[in-house]
Amino acid sequence: MRVAFLPLLPRGTPYPDLLPALQMQFPGELVVVARGAWLEAAGPGQTEITSARNYVLGAYRKQLLERAAASPQVVRLFLERLGELRYGDAFRRPPVAPVTEEQLLERLAPWTALALALLLGGGSVLTWLRLRVRRRLAAARAYRHDHADVFARLSRLSADLLRARQGGGLVAGAAERHATALHLFDQAESSREPDVLAAADAAVREAERLLMAARR
Repeated sequence: MRVAFLPLLPRGTPYPDLLPALQMQFPGELVVVARGAWLEAAGPGQTEITSARNYVLGAYRKQLLERAAASPQVVRLFLERLGELRYGDAFRRPPVAPVTEEQLLERLAPWTALALALLLGGGSVLTWLRLRVRRRLAAARAYRHDHADVFARLSRLSADLLRARQGGGLVAGAAERHATALHLFDQAESSREPDVLAAADAAVREAERLLMAARR
């Protein structure tokens, strides 16, 4: 193996191609020319040599561009990679064990059964999903309708209570039910629970009954 460490040339100056002459001078040997973070190499087994060189220049691109690696480090990394390609485990992973036809069928059997079940029961699942979506939409529409109705009743009740000046305990009871209805309505606004909205509606109706009784 022959390694030539050469100085960097001024920016813009083309590098002379020294490899052919060095190969002729040292036939049958690995020849490496290093200039800073750049290197060229040639020799027997050129495919592995080129692969090792490209690997180093690609894997350590950031360090090389930032000039954080000197020529001896770059050459050492290149030689290590070349040694892995030629004599070691280049990819550092265990070989893939062959799979027999029986093992393949055994692995695919659960997934095949699942696919068949989905295929056969797909219509039922889709029908169930459609019904579920329809029920949710119907419930949402009913909630919006009830919400608007309770809000309108509360608004009318608030105005009636402001105008009411007689009735004593009945008006006071209506006001208490009105306050309870407002509290429950606020809870229904945040929780969107139909039961809470129904309780608010019941409180509004009770307040309306008491207010009507006070007017008589």
